[in-house]
Amino acid sequence: MSIDLQKHREAIVAAWKTVVDRKSATNWALFGYEGQSNVLKVQDTGEDGICELAGELNSGKIQYAFLRVDNSETGIAKFVFINWQGEGGTDRTEGNVCEACARCDGSGARCSHNAARDQRGRCRGGPYPREAAEGRGERVLK
Repeated sequence: MSIDLQKHREAIVAAWKTVVDRKSATNWALFGYEGQSNVLKVQDTGEDGICELAGELNSGKIQYAFLRVDNSETGIAKFVFINWQGEGGTDRTEGNVCEACARCDGSGARCSHNAARDQRGRCRGGPYPREAAEGRGERVLK
């Protein structure tokens, strides 16, 4: 099944562009599904960064987040795309996020990795198991 981006396309693109806009105070957007459907919608946006966003991630859902991290020292912004699969989320939408990035953004940007992790943090279907990520000094979200 593919993600339906058409129903709420304008709101999705507007939220994405607002996060990208350095003049905007909004620095994250959270996307999720409408009920049990494959229709993607904007769930929330915010101005208080990763801590505020983390509080909105739901352990019972599959969600996608787009976050701008501003570096005040360099003046450079970094952008992070999060594919969140809570413990209670279903496997029905696993693997759809890359298609969503490619179809929604329009910038030609693609996701570099999309894999679900099991309860021990090991990848299912992806090249980076938890142990490898930790060995490279990367932070693994639990």
